Amino acid sequence: KEVVDGLEGSDVTHLVPLYDVTRGNRALEHFQIPSLALARIVARHIGHAAIQQVVVVILMDITHRPCMVLGEEKREEVLQACCDESTHIEQILDILISREDYTYGGESSNALFDNLFASYGEDLDAMDILETAGLLEQRTIGKGDTLMFKHLEGDLLYYLVPKRDEVHMAGAKSFIDEYILGRPGIWNTADDTLKVVGLARMMGDLLSRTPVGSRIPKISSIKGWNKFRRRGGYLLFHTTGCPVCALEVEAARISGYRYFEVDMDALSESDPVSARKLLDTFDLSGLPLIIETGRRGVVKRKYVSLLE
Repeated sequence: KEVVDGLEGSDVTHLVPLYDVTRGNRALEHFQIPSLALARIVARHIGHAAIQQVVVVILMDITHRPCMVLGEEKREEVLQACCDESTHIEQILDILISREDYTYGGESSNALFDNLFASYGEDLDAMDILETAGLLEQRTIGKGDTLMFKHLEGDLLYYLVPKRDEVHMAGAKSFIDEYILGRPGIWNTADDTLKVVGLARMMGDLLSRTPVGSRIPKISSIKGWNKFRRRGGYLLFHTTGCPVCALEVEAARISGYRYFEVDMDALSESDPVSARKLLDTFDLSGLPLIIETGRRGVVKRKYVSLLE
């Protein structure tokens, strides 16, 4: 209203209605621009700590060519785009509503998820992680805010990546399939692919290796492997110089359970071919990795800890 009042008496005589554009929403089929004299675009920019509102006003001359831009947010980018006769209004919107400088997995978001999942205590399971993702969806896309959906679900992905426990990993696979890889229409920018989709694909591939119900392969080149595979127990991958690995190995030794340990460092030096086969078969992106197997190598559980 202030802008319109300020134009009183000027040469601009045709004004268009006020349009609110939720940033990140690519569904612009309802964004209709009548004979343009003024396009007022409101983009909400949500940062880590606060919500900021920035108003950008583009004044069009009688030939519908942009002649003035009011507002500082991405001013140079908008002006450059406006100088190109082929620029469509949606391209200008993309400049205004995109925020590709977002950093996923910040301390504040990690602390948020830590506190949230800690509230479940020992009752936390994979479905709780999926329900959290669903709640985030309701409070973002459900209110028309696609970009905030990306930020929160992307933060959740980054939170889950370093986790190696059974519950978080089980929830991560379903979360990735449903909310990241299952939404190509939302994760559709180059920045999305670089920061989120690529990571989700890699993690999804690792989590898909030796799924529950599958069988671990026969490997005759590793002494004792096939015998252990027939009988079942705990398969423990570890590495030298890893404190947690040492604790898990010690726990296995005093537990009384049947187990088979593989030192990946030693195997890589003595038998690199077998080591490569294991790397291609199991999720060894982080060690230790403990898998519980039944008879004939059937995988019963993954990402187990013997310290509990």
